[in-house]
Amino acid sequence: MEEELGLVGAADDTETEIIHVFCEMELLDGKQTLAAFVPLLFKVCNNPGLYSNPDLSAAASPALGKFCMISATFCDSQPHLLFAMLEKSPLPIVWSNLMVATGDLAICFPNLVDPWTSHVYAYLRDSAQPVWKTAGLVMTHLILKDMVKVKGQVSEMAVLLIDPEPQMAALAKTFFNKLSHEGNRIYNLLPDIISHLSGSEPGMEEVPFHTIMKQLLSSSPKTSTQSLGKKLCQRFRTV
Repeated sequence: MEEELGLVGAADDTETEIIHVFCEMELLDGKQTLAAFVPLLFKVCNNPGLYSNPDLSAAASPALGKFCMISATFCDSQPHLLFAMLEKSPLPIVWSNLMVATGDLAICFPNLVDPWTSHVYAYLRDSAQPVWKTAGLVMTHLILKDMVKVKGQVSEMAVLLIDPEPQMAALAKTFFNKLSHEGNRIYNLLPDIISHLSGSEPGMEEVPFHTIMKQLLSSSPKTSTQSLGKKLCQRFRTV
């Protein structure tokens, strides 16, 4: 009868809203079974020295991410713990788990995760291979799906174009090739990328800088060098 009356969509929306309210207001309020695990989860995540078992840490890190996905209110109160674990844990598996969790949270609650985006970009420079591989995959997925705002830190993705690891270089090339099909996105990002890569912080040599820029310019359709030059000249006043 609902199908005949065309009410299926409305019923689905109502059911979704009920589930949303239940997750936000009741699922973690202390009266539900799932809420009983929250103190244990916090105790393990906040005391990595006391609870140093690798398997336990590897299980606790994605569990924290999954609990954050239940409720925006819960997520809003816990990103500091998630990123504190990213910074302090000595285990690459924990970093990778939390990086994936961050990507999931960026899809569920993009406004809550956006202030922490720079932390995820920073892990593209991490010395541990599983970490920057996971960070590269997560950021590629989020940017191409328009789940995070592309800022100047996208230059970290550009650096991967010359990464000695073939898999990461191929990932970065695929990323910029796909980005090139979305209008002028690469062209609009070029001033930020050039400014960052030519600054003192990355400490990049001239030859690799030229290699990166050749690949980016070739990926940017109909790049107007005159217009790009004007944009770059405008930045002289701020540096």
